[in-house]
Amino acid sequence: MASADVSLLLQSNDSLPLEAYYVGEKEPGSKDSPPAAADVQFDTMPISSGKDATGLDSESGVDYDDLAPTREWSTGLCSCIPRSTSDEHASSDCEICCLGCFAPCVLYGSNMVRLSGNQDEFWNNCMCYASLFVVGKLILRLNVLAPIKSWSSRSAIRMQFGLQSGAESVTSDPSDGCHRCCDCFLHFICHRCALCQEAREIRRRVPPLSGPGSSVGTVVAPPSMQAMKH
Repeated sequence: MASADVSLLLQSNDSLPLEAYYVGEKEPGSKDSPPAAADVQFDTMPISSGKDATGLDSESGVDYDDLAPTREWSTGLCSCIPRSTSDEHASSDCEICCLGCFAPCVLYGSNMVRLSGNQDEFWNNCMCYASLFVVGKLILRLNVLAPIKSWSSRSAIRMQFGLQSGAESVTSDPSDGCHRCCDCFLHFICHRCALCQEAREIRRRVPPLSGPGSSVGTVVAPPSMQAMKH
């Protein structure tokens, strides 16, 4: 009796359509079949850090970890005077210190010449800086107008050479406002020291240019002695 029931059950299963063997699905190839895996789109949750799974910024696609400023400045902010006369940059550092104390407009113009590679930038930046310096001294008795002109050059130097600003613990984007605020604050608080530090950094990284704004003290070989004709 049991064997007869089993045979009847098998015969009844053979007559069932193919769709009955798919629980919760349709027959493959039918119009109502579920989409293939390549056509399925998954909704991803946004990452709180602003980066996607590849480590790139979700909006701009830039990896700020690679752009993060990691280099330190060649000299400190207050390293205006060289420690030893045997240093190869001793004479240049002394020149920068004198210009920063007595002619900051010339030093700023020289920095912009080397940074831009254009000699015409010297007089434009030098005269503009000097005008703001004089007006600030006459009206406010303080040099508070010239830093408005010069602080952006520190941001340009920092981003060009990948230097630190002091706000790396806040953000890793070198163009972020926190880094620029540090540059601006430093120029208003320690303006002359900031100019000198920038000049030392540029002279160690950028070769001098001929013409206005270039490094003074260029050594010129004396003419060769010629034998006197009798």
